[in-house]
Amino acid sequence: VMHKRNAQKLTEHLMEKVEELRRQLADSREAVKTLAQVSPLMESLKEEQAAFDAAFSEMELEAKAASKQQSKVANRGRLNSLQPLSQPRAHSPSKRVQISQSSDPAPAAGPAITKKDWPSTKVT
Repeated sequence: VMHKRNAQKLTEHLMEKVEELRRQLADSREAVKTLAQVSPLMESLKEEQAAFDAAFSEMELEAKAASKQQSKVANRGRLNSLQPLSQPRAHSPSKRVQISQSSDPAPAAGPAITKKDWPSTKVT
């Protein structure tokens, strides 16, 4: 009788373990299905990120080139303004315009923009 009861308890315990393992297996299968759905999305995201990075790098290079060009133009302007006045220029030197300087500065183009005027960058 004692052996029968122990065998019964052991059988019940083993059946509970089998059920627990079946649930874990079902959960694992669901996880594998989910992963199978997510993996292509991750690959797609990696490709999009690579394309974005390439486009961003290209924009950075263009910005640097534009900055260099702007710097060259500004330097050329400075060099031209350093030429002696006796040297003839491309335009007629006799038609120089006298710019009168007013004592009061020009009014600002509008109210000053403060940080609170900028839109929030928080991700919602």
